[in-house]
Amino acid sequence: MGGENSIRLTNNPADRFPTWSPDGRQIAFYRYSDDGTGIYTIPALGGTEHRIYKGPSNTWLDSSGLAWAPDGETIAFTENNKDKIHCHIALLSLGDFSTHPLTWPDDMHMDYLPVYSPNGHFIAFQRDNVGGTTGDIYVVPARGGEPKPGHLRPSE
Repeated sequence: MGGENSIRLTNNPADRFPTWSPDGRQIAFYRYSDDGTGIYTIPALGGTEHRIYKGPSNTWLDSSGLAWAPDGETIAFTENNKDKIHCHIALLSLGDFSTHPLTWPDDMHMDYLPVYSPNGHFIAFQRDNVGGTTGDIYVVPARGGEPKPGHLRPSE
């Protein structure tokens, strides 16, 4: 910010959805290809990128999104199902790179665009029908639980 020189971090046109780490030292992003979706991190001032996740590809490239937890230990992301149509919200541990699903939409819906609450206790996301004609914002506890349509109070 405020400098005259910009830094190009990647050269791949399939890189999308960059998000800053809470400490500002790294950027996480998606890289799409025909053989799958990857999540990568790269130092914010440039350097070597590291793939931290590899999963199925997706036909809905605009329906993804990444969110770094405020504590910097987890990334919430849109994980694609093997059918390349459906997707759900999953959590990626930056300690051991394990993943686990956080939401399980039915066959008529898909979940994407996760965002952590400021205190990290909740994750908001968009749930749409597979046709993309209707959608709602849902909230789920970051530790797991039943997603509910609704809103958060500013303290959450």
